[in-house]
Amino acid sequence: MAARTAPGSCDIPECTRPRHQRAGIVHNFCGRTHAMEAVSRGLAAKLDRPHGRCHVCQLRGCSKPVYFDSDTGRVYDFCCRRHANKAMDRGDWIPSPHKGTSVCKLPGCKELVYRDSTTKTDSEYCGKSHYLTGQARLCARRGCTSTAWLANTDSRQYCSAYCFSKERLVLNKHAGSVCKLRYCSVGTLHHLQTGEDLGYCSEGHRLLSKPPSKGQLRSSEPYVHGVYSVGTPRFNLCALDEAHPECPSLRSQFSTKWVKPQPAEGISVVRIFRVEVPAEVRDKHDKYARTVRNIRRRFHGTSCSDGCNFIVDPQRSPCGLRSCSLCNISMRGFKLDENVGRTALARNFNLRYGKGVYFSSVSGKANDYADLTAKTAKDGTKLRCMFVANVAAGKAYSTKEKALDDGKCPPPGYESVVGEVGQGLNYDELVVYKEEAALPTHLIVYALH
Repeated sequence: MAARTAPGSCDIPECTRPRHQRAGIVHNFCGRTHAMEAVSRGLAAKLDRPHGRCHVCQLRGCSKPVYFDSDTGRVYDFCCRRHANKAMDRGDWIPSPHKGTSVCKLPGCKELVYRDSTTKTDSEYCGKSHYLTGQARLCARRGCTSTAWLANTDSRQYCSAYCFSKERLVLNKHAGSVCKLRYCSVGTLHHLQTGEDLGYCSEGHRLLSKPPSKGQLRSSEPYVHGVYSVGTPRFNLCALDEAHPECPSLRSQFSTKWVKPQPAEGISVVRIFRVEVPAEVRDKHDKYARTVRNIRRRFHGTSCSDGCNFIVDPQRSPCGLRSCSLCNISMRGFKLDENVGRTALARNFNLRYGKGVYFSSVSGKANDYADLTAKTAKDGTKLRCMFVANVAAGKAYSTKEKALDDGKCPPPGYESVVGEVGQGLNYDELVVYKEEAALPTHLIVYALH
């Protein structure tokens, strides 16, 4: 995807930025983000892996290829964290993006907005992906800035029957339908392709029709149905609507990264909770993560007590007991001698890479350790749950060995161990040895059919 031609504009039709050029090679796109977008849109056949000709470490004097995270597709500016820190110490490199002072406009996002380092002006969004998501979710009627209805994302989107009718697209056969929200007499919105009656006049009324379950607090945040707030210290589990911006990528990663053979009738995500740990737990993780970096999103299977039944009965709250690993992790983080160790002891499995907290990019592997969360719903559906966590891996030691001696875990100079697929492992593992290295961010409730 590179050629030795005169520079021109990026091959993404709506982009006017110049093509990326380095070491005499002129690429077809302004950057790797648009190169990946071109592949997804069918404008380019494939995306080459970063190579040493033009993806060279930015530390003066180093000619090694930059680090490439194959999980996220991110191309870093340096070959390793040590060289990045060295460049910052010299004052040769300033981390980007810069953050503004306001919060991202995308519903559900709490990140600070992006600030242009040249003009010092703030965007409305934290980054490009949330900008594109936000624009895609806006009502299609000119002048309306409301969020569009999720069901219409495969075509022109409208927030309500009112905006839909203003575009003169309402069919007469739909005139008799009335919004299901109590006391609302406005006509309903219909799916633009199938004609299906969506039941409500607007996205706002669809959300209002879903009050918090018993035991949940009402949330003012868009696309959060309710919040369980339990435990000592107190933690929150926020029930996310399927239209919440955090849900699509979590559902996709869970399904595509199952990898292992699925049950006969497959798997499905039932609901997703955002885990909000106490501030002290988050602060410790954030401080550690800023130091070692290399954050990865991984799955972790755990256990829960017999009386913790909120995953099958939303009217019941989490038990909040320290003896329940699920609740313990949510209120205290991952603890080697408590919640994590208790699950390992109950499962009676060997810690092949020493005493640490184990994660995997394969949700199917995490499921092997989530059987002690298994519950049966009233309709007979078999449900389980697993954590999604941000793991600060730092400098990771990669191995295909079946096991390592405890004294070598992690080896000197490393913060984590990555067990790669090979003779000893069918699916990868990531192990960290500091409790503050990992933070639970979401809880996925899923069904095995």
